[in-house]
Amino acid sequence: MEKGFKFQKVGFVVYLLVMIIVAIYSVCFMTNYYDLYGYLTKANAGIKDFYTHLQAFNRIFFWFALAGVISIIFMFALELRKKVCDKIALGIMSAFGALNIGTAVYGFISFSKLMSEYKTVDFTKRYLENPKVLEGDVYVLKFATFYIGFAVFAVLILVAIGFIATLWINHIIYKRNEVVAHEEA
Repeated sequence: MEKGFKFQKVGFVVYLLVMIIVAIYSVCFMTNYYDLYGYLTKANAGIKDFYTHLQAFNRIFFWFALAGVISIIFMFALELRKKVCDKIALGIMSAFGALNIGTAVYGFISFSKLMSEYKTVDFTKRYLENPKVLEGDVYVLKFATFYIGFAVFAVLILVAIGFIATLWINHIIYKRNEVVAHEEA
């Protein structure tokens, strides 16, 4: 039981760190695309549409990340670092785990669509609305944010599954040992 609980303590710290990384990533996501804001003419409609889709994704992802931060609060409130969780705590954390996995799946699907759209946007007419851009300037596509997102989402899935599985295993072992100890008495 002690060995399993050590896994729970480690899982607690790893889950906490990943949730913080996801929250920071959600806040910083749009930073690389600030220069796409403010295009209004028909010539730059593709830029405006892409930016609108990015913003829609970012809003939803931010709320998912906020739920992850709330799960951290629940982790401390349920004292998961100090004890094996009961059925209620197990249910709450399983729900947060499922939400985190759903967040990651949503991110994978959305990023694939957004990256495809990003590749098709015409950036050649930016100079019409942005005095900082000269005619003929080439816009360099920035995919690093998406690639980092894929890595963050992959880690989120692995950590959520691992941590929730550890909680379940510890709960089952604890209950089994509790029954055996009760029968011996």
